[in-house]
Amino acid sequence: MALVLNMETMWAIGVSSARFGNTYTRHRGQPVSSLMANVTVSVPDDLKKKMEHAGSVNWSEVARQAFEEAVRRREMSEAAETMDRLRESTKLSGWSGVREIRKWRDVEKKS
Repeated sequence: MALVLNMETMWAIGVSSARFGNTYTRHRGQPVSSLMANVTVSVPDDLKKKMEHAGSVNWSEVARQAFEEAVRRREMSEAAETMDRLRESTKLSGWSGVREIRKWRDVEKKS
């Protein structure tokens, strides 16, 4: 079974107007088309039934937060990997942060 996040869902999370004729759909002052996309999520039938039984949970918001958290974790993991690579490359070149700081402190003292 698929859960589709559509225009009705976007209304539920704060869309303030709909597109009818010359009126453009907006969310927080921006055109919705530039801020949100429809996403289809497949879940097992038994989970879908439990979701329906849960009542007035905003599943779009739950999914959006989960997506944001997954992206944030991935970005942090990539940043950590980059920092590790940079740290390793400075070890190979003989560069030392401590020596660099001392060098610049000495330059400032001489000024």
